[in-house]
Amino acid sequence: MIFPHGRVVPGRNFDSVDLPDTFFLVHPGEPPEETHALPSLKARPLSLATNLSTMKKIIFFSALVVAASLAATSASAQIKWTPQQLDVWKTETSIAALVVKGDIRGAQQYLGDDLEIWSTDSPVPVPRSSIVKWQDFVTARGTKVLFFDVIPMAIWVKDDFAYVYYHQRVVIQRNNEKPMRDDSHWTDALTRQNGKWVVVADFGGKDTQSR
Repeated sequence: MIFPHGRVVPGRNFDSVDLPDTFFLVHPGEPPEETHALPSLKARPLSLATNLSTMKKIIFFSALVVAASLAATSASAQIKWTPQQLDVWKTETSIAALVVKGDIRGAQQYLGDDLEIWSTDSPVPVPRSSIVKWQDFVTARGTKVLFFDVIPMAIWVKDDFAYVYYHQRVVIQRNNEKPMRDDSHWTDALTRQNGKWVVVADFGGKDTQSR
């Protein structure tokens, strides 16, 4: 969970999204429609061979991105989750939905009091109190989450304990700056408290292999 973890650090772990060449149309409850415009070749006249070479590279890169995304989604879609697993997973999707709505306090209700998060870019685990402070700080400075998607890879449940493996993609905008995208993978441990699943431990970080 990138934003709930308070890892929105200026200039770190993000890929720039060059608008308007790429933009996201976000609708509540639906994945964004991602639209790409081809780069403009206005610098100088290019030969037909150069144009064709550039087009091939763009098409090849686009195909790789689509294939990687479809592979992750397809792997998850082929798994038939049990009602118990879906009940656990609802905590993760609820956090994502609340963050996109800007309801950070609502999202924090799904973070257990004993929560410890260990990101791969942090030398030590970070407690819940520090996470909340950082979230409040970046939110007050105008940071917005435009898109937040999580895809489950594995969900294990035993009585009041569970853990999940999942892939995450977020698009974040600070003030009026260019939106930035981050892909990552995480392992969350959850416990059921007062009838609700909350996150009590989390480990993960940037998914370098997906880029």
